[in-house]
Amino acid sequence: NLMLFTGVHAQHFVYKAAYFGFFDNREYFNRYVNDQTIFGSRLSGELGYSFDENNRIMAGADYLYEFGSKGEWIAPDVIAYYHGMRKNFGLYLGAFPRQGNISMPMALMTDTFQYYRPLVEGMLIDFKTARFRHNIWIDWSSRQSATKRETFLLGFSGHYQHGIFMYQHHIVMTHLAHALEHTPDERI
Repeated sequence: NLMLFTGVHAQHFVYKAAYFGFFDNREYFNRYVNDQTIFGSRLSGELGYSFDENNRIMAGADYLYEFGSKGEWIAPDVIAYYHGMRKNFGLYLGAFPRQGNISMPMALMTDTFQYYRPLVEGMLIDFKTARFRHNIWIDWSSRQSATKRETFLLGFSGHYQHGIFMYQHHIVMTHLAHALEHTPDERI
């Protein structure tokens, strides 16, 4: 995996550009995973306004191109969020990059999130001190409609370290509701 970031602050206008390339060969025999090679690039850009050193709004797009997918148009993901900080608290609200903001073991999240769901669509509240960090976040992945289920992930992460003593926890809950017009055999 290759990742590059750049950013500039000038007269309160800010921008970010990022590239993420991936090559993931999953051609092994496992009945729970599709045998496949995942190969592609993500390009993203953000433009925004920083009101002061603690508050900014950003907007942009993140585009995935999977190599070999000629003629299969994949719509870009829309980036639009507010980021604020006060003393030890941080807040993201909107559709913001997952990379660098949500830090959980891959066993709890899935290893392809950065390929196919690079944005958190919801909110993140983060609290940090020199020895302690805790956050809570919600990532909406589907809005309920007549045919679609409402789905979201809710996560908590915490870390404390004092000398050689370290404690951390990670919790993820997946919510899956019925569609508005569901059949009796549709399970939650």
